Amino acid sequence: MDRPILKRSPLTVFANSRTPAGLYARQKWLGASGSRSWHTDFDVTVAAIMADQLPDGSWSGSVDETARRLFGLHLTVRETCPAVDNGLDWLLDRMAREDYGRLSPAGACPGSGAVKGMPFVVSAGPTYLAGATLFLATVFGRGDQRLVRKQYEMCCRLLIRLPQPWMDAASAHNLFRALVVHPDFSDYDATRFYAQHLAEKQSSAGHWGELFSFYQTFNALAHMRAEIVDEQLEKALPMLIHAQNSDGSWGGQEPEWNTFLAVHALKSRDWL
Repeated sequence: MDRPILKRSPLTVFANSRTPAGLYARQKWLGASGSRSWHTDFDVTVAAIMADQLPDGSWSGSVDETARRLFGLHLTVRETCPAVDNGLDWLLDRMAREDYGRLSPAGACPGSGAVKGMPFVVSAGPTYLAGATLFLATVFGRGDQRLVRKQYEMCCRLLIRLPQPWMDAASAHNLFRALVVHPDFSDYDATRFYAQHLAEKQSSAGHWGELFSFYQTFNALAHMRAEIVDEQLEKALPMLIHAQNSDGSWGGQEPEWNTFLAVHALKSRDWL
């Protein structure tokens, strides 16, 4: 399809940003990585991300904080290093010891709470840990590790067997997030199953309902290459264009992060 016509450039919000997403945008989309200011901001931000890592590889002994730091390193350093490897090892060990029997759609919380600056949402049971860990292992080149593939298979079984995944929108979203970034699992039956479910939930206006973050969902789908996904993204484009703020960003809360998700998705489709 033709490139969408945005009302204004969405990149202004990143111009002086020091967040991991902002540094990524300045490097990849604004061509600022050759500037002294970018390098200074990059060094300061990366040092802050790596600071206070514990000997066991985690940050604060917390899944949330460790995943957040590793995702920040994914957007900045981009490559493995001792801090990344140690953090991943800690998350993988935690994931391997989780009880997936605790996943219950009846007791799950709705997927309305986004995890700030992360491509995941708050979810019940072990699905946040699984989704975040598998996503991070894959983007850091460990997607073929035996444990990682075994856990991906487990997530596929969980996702496709849930009789009503929309009753646990957050858990399903986090598993889907991990699946779409893995080159082998992005075309699995479970991944297509959930993409079809999203298609059924999408309204004529282009959004996916109250339980599904519009920008998170738009970005996740953009990682897939399937006709049913193409149709959803094209259907959502008018809403995306209409929702753009006067400064080019998107969203009332976390405008930089929402804009990152939108621009990343558009560029992955060569629509921007």
